[in-house]
Amino acid sequence: MRFVITKDSTRSSPKNSTFIRGDTEVIRVRITGQSLDPENFSFKFTAKVNISDPDGDAVISKSSASGGGITISAINPNVIEAVIAIASSDTELLMDGDELFYDIQMKTTSPVSTRTLEKGKFKIEADITQDD
Repeated sequence: MRFVITKDSTRSSPKNSTFIRGDTEVIRVRITGQSLDPENFSFKFTAKVNISDPDGDAVISKSSASGGGITISAINPNVIEAVIAIASSDTELLMDGDELFYDIQMKTTSPVSTRTLEKGKFKIEADITQDD
């Protein structure tokens, strides 16, 4: 399997990128292989101030469980896509210059495996418009 990870606003990887505080953002993970079934995949996105922080203290935590902020769909029989929705509320309390460490983890049920697809950090940039 091959994969490509992109952030919609930049069309590049979220690694070492900037997120605008309070903005909605979408990260796409596209997996290419043979006869891929979305039901065999699950994904997690976790972003923390410190790598050693417990997962329960993550600033942003998304999963492909129902209502977890990640949706998985089949583009065609050989391509699936996980869409990670970063809500404006996920970053609205962060400060200009804050950095978050993150990873994107994929699990498969057939064959059973866990794989970190990407890890890195991103920076928060202050927004100019600050009212709702």
